[in-house]
Amino acid sequence: MAPVYKYNILSNLFWLGLVIDGAHMQVCLYDAELVRIW
Repeated sequence: MAPVYKYNILSNLFWLGLVIDGAHMQVCLYDAELVRIW
């Protein structure tokens, strides 16, 4: 049970990292658009 639980936490952290990374890229693209408009 413990190894599976540990794996789940790692998997969740991995997906959370991907989501945060995607959001960060979106923000960077948005900032670039604003700079281009200005």
